Amino acid sequence: MMTEMMSGLNRVFEWVMRLSVINILWVLFNIPICYLLLSLLLADDLSVAFTIILTIAVLSPFLFFPATTAMFGVVRKWVMGETDVPLVKSYWGFYKENYVRSLCGGIVFTLLWIIWGFDFYYFSQVNVFISSLFLAAGLFLILFTLSFFSNTVHSELTFVTSIK
Repeated sequence: MMTEMMSGLNRVFEWVMRLSVINILWVLFNIPICYLLLSLLLADDLSVAFTIILTIAVLSPFLFFPATTAMFGVVRKWVMGETDVPLVKSYWGFYKENYVRSLCGGIVFTLLWIIWGFDFYYFSQVNVFISSLFLAAGLFLILFTLSFFSNTVHSELTFVTSIK
């Protein structure tokens, strides 16, 4: 009884450690974006906030998308049953392996998010109902983006097929 409980606790603590390390790696690879997000909280002027948001949008395809794809790749290995995965080595391997594909996807999705953001901002000033529709569309865009991340590391499809 006690051995089974300790075994279960060991599995829980192992998953907590793995997720902690993978999240630390993700933050390290996204340090410029994290810094800019913290700077955005302290922005006093709307033009400064717009400049910071634009800088984040430019950096996202180069940093955020490859780092998130690598994180999804490592977690996929865990879910598929490979428990003895060297975290840093496999994270870096997925980062290099999927960089170009996630960069291209990052450019497409960043443009979609920018368009959505401008439309949502504009219509939130004009009509509450239409802005609610844009919120629903934003939820679908989040799901589409997450689907792209998981599809990129799971299947060997071409970029265009992956977007479709």
